[in-house]
Amino acid sequence: MLKFIIAAVALLAVAGGLTYGTLGRGSDSAEAEVRVVRWLNVTVAIPEGSGLIPIQSYWQDDRPVLRVAPSYDTSLGVAIDAMTGEVILERVPPELRTVLDQMLQNITVATLDRSTGPWPYSGEPPNVPREKWGNITFVPPDHAAGFRILLMEADSPDPSTNLYISNGRSYLIINVETGAVEKGIAAEDDKAFARFLTTVEYVGP
Repeated sequence: MLKFIIAAVALLAVAGGLTYGTLGRGSDSAEAEVRVVRWLNVTVAIPEGSGLIPIQSYWQDDRPVLRVAPSYDTSLGVAIDAMTGEVILERVPPELRTVLDQMLQNITVATLDRSTGPWPYSGEPPNVPREKWGNITFVPPDHAAGFRILLMEADSPDPSTNLYISNGRSYLIINVETGAVEKGIAAEDDKAFARFLTTVEYVGP
């Protein structure tokens, strides 16, 4: 049985307590005013300094959804069908109505072009600090590439702590203590996941 480690998830802002969260970095720079985040077919631009965080998740009926919520209460905000762009939930406090309405007006719904998509789909790894979890380090994918990375525990048959890396279609599971890798990768995602794996390093206990 796998279970998500809630307290260990890092998002764009400090937001402990999220079952579904994402490690890694967004498409940002010193000049950027928005953070571009993708999940499957949907891309949103979240204003920097807005206090909003993305949560790449699944709905009760197992539909993939991209939620955008205030870091102080992740039950609020909006949930967007990650395949169609349909807004399936709005719980918007008055102080966030303007910024969320502007974001929703600029949703992009399109199939990812893997030949030009953000790293690891194309290009070189970004020059950003490496993430370290347990005995492994790695370069985090760009949020605009639509990857999510979760820390999770397996309590049977052999207890372990793992990173779960997924783009909603394919996945890697990496044991953070041993570096062992399990794969479930569609053919069209093979190159991207291979590029990501080239940055994973086992640093030992």
